[in-house]
Amino acid sequence: MIDREKLRKEWAQGKLLPPQVNIYETKDEYILLALMPGVKKDAVEVKLSDGHLTIYGKTEPQESCECFVLREIEEGNYYRVFKVSDSLDVEKIQARLENGLLRVHLPKHERVKPREIPVELS
Repeated sequence: MIDREKLRKEWAQGKLLPPQVNIYETKDEYILLALMPGVKKDAVEVKLSDGHLTIYGKTEPQESCECFVLREIEEGNYYRVFKVSDSLDVEKIQARLENGLLRVHLPKHERVKPREIPVELS
């Protein structure tokens, strides 16, 4: 469960990172891909509440070393919130984390999928 107080503290300390995300659409669903390197499967949360999809991934702290020659890799936990449409079939949403890539499938509800309307001949 995502702890809001903990998130506030992490945000204030600069320990929350927005994961890089790609979102694309097919005729049946939206697919969200989020880069979350260093996050293990048991340390990721995906939550849908009040029209918002929240993703959170907790990383383990890296070894502290004052001997860095170059340090570009940011450390912290991943957190991002997306407003989602009510056109999703929320019962069928699926998420999978593999090799640091979170993949969330957001299926469209049948009522919003494109369909052909047959034309009757008179």
